[in-house]
Amino acid sequence: LPISHTFDTEGFFVSCFSKLGAAPSCAPELVDLGAFNLQLLAEGKTTRLRDIAESKIGFWPWKELRPCRLAEDAEGCVWLLPPLAFEDVSLGPLCEKVELPGVLLARPCADEVYALTDELLLLAGDRAHISSTGMSEEDWVSLAARLDPKWLGQKMNMLASKGDVSGAERVLAEMQDSGLKPSLMDHTTVLKAYCWNGGKKNLSAAEEYLTKMTELEVEPDRIAYTLVLKAYAKKRDRAGVGRVLEAMESRNMKCDRIAYNTRLTMHALSGEAELAAKLLQDMREASVSPDLASYNILLDAEARRAEP
Repeated sequence: LPISHTFDTEGFFVSCFSKLGAAPSCAPELVDLGAFNLQLLAEGKTTRLRDIAESKIGFWPWKELRPCRLAEDAEGCVWLLPPLAFEDVSLGPLCEKVELPGVLLARPCADEVYALTDELLLLAGDRAHISSTGMSEEDWVSLAARLDPKWLGQKMNMLASKGDVSGAERVLAEMQDSGLKPSLMDHTTVLKAYCWNGGKKNLSAAEEYLTKMTELEVEPDRIAYTLVLKAYAKKRDRAGVGRVLEAMESRNMKCDRIAYNTRLTMHALSGEAELAAKLLQDMREASVSPDLASYNILLDAEARRAEP
């Protein structure tokens, strides 16, 4: 689901729980949530937090929320607790296996004022009509990535799609700092940033990055090489295309239909119809069947050759 979609708060918590009977009325006492040492939030504080949320982000998601769903810890931070915290069943055994008791909504600051958290904004989604106004999908992904490093890959992909090399590399560093080991897909995303930027310097850097991946023991696959191959072909850089093809062949990656069509595109962009026709014949002799795209590229080459 897109990040800005709203959540059902019961589904937001542990979805595999089964309710056992109706919830008893809440009493202003300590909540039995293991070692979290939470105390139910006083009604006055609940009202104050609701007013702040409605004025700051334009949303308070629990109009009918029982006060006992909110609790504060020893530092004064306010948490939204899971519904089962108030069912006739103890969450003690489960709480021993979790790091947080619920969703952190606010932190205390001066003069009994609360600072709202990113978690609350993410939970509110596009219902937060004040804060969410003008927020792009990239803003939502960045918000999610601040809360969970697993979203850094999506953030990096969005930056790479715009050719933002420095941004993609910065996110890759964030992943490493967060204790995550970047995958082949993550490194390929950085490659995409280099290739989509398109400058000659960046294409050379992309080619060097293929070597760097091997040094990092992340072996580039056909997708990674094809990215660089297409970028060189788009620039009609024959030398670059030749080097990438040699690198692929050295790793027993024979030219497939995509690689052949990429080379055909390079000839077509230069109006080299004869070379394109010869390559199409080479393609057949290599037992790689041309597809509709192959013939369309050949027609394009003929059309460009006919241009004055």
